[in-house]
Amino acid sequence: MHPGYQHLLGDLLTRHQNAETGVMHLFTESNQYGRMALLIGELTHLSLHTRRGAEVAELLRQSAIRSHRFEADALLPPMEELPPTPVLLAALGAAPPAANPSTTAPAAHASAPASSAAAVGPLIDPEALSLIEAELAREVGPMATSLIAENLRGCSDAMSLVHKLTEMLLPQEGEKFQLRVRELLRAQQAL
Repeated sequence: MHPGYQHLLGDLLTRHQNAETGVMHLFTESNQYGRMALLIGELTHLSLHTRRGAEVAELLRQSAIRSHRFEADALLPPMEELPPTPVLLAALGAAPPAANPSTTAPAAHASAPASSAAAVGPLIDPEALSLIEAELAREVGPMATSLIAENLRGCSDAMSLVHKLTEMLLPQEGEKFQLRVRELLRAQQAL
């Protein structure tokens, strides 16, 4: 494996583990440009030159990477046909650490990268995260996904995320949002 590719994989795996959002830009030694997008640590886009999707993983494995850089908080349109991130990481040759089943989103969530529920914060139940995102979308529309991505890190539970998000809303909307979510989470027994 080419040293530049090993460095790229190490960087990608670290950013995946840290649930980062952004775009990894890369150049091969044959001057092909590629991108890998992460949304809260989950791979949502994979491209190299004119190819896109899971087939790029094998092409990258065979490539000598000249350079790469990570653009934090950048987003690309998610590719719906991508397999779950653990499958992609394995195809890329990265060996992700053994996951704790209680902190990993089920495969059904991992295959829906357009939603922030695709990647779950270390202590937040995927169903609770989906519920929070749906309720936040009632207030801010499609911005809900990126707001959750920006605020998820450092939250110890669902309600700590809700409190952070409430601060971003106007006082009246924030109060309504918080009450709705609290009631729904209680009903779901996620508190």
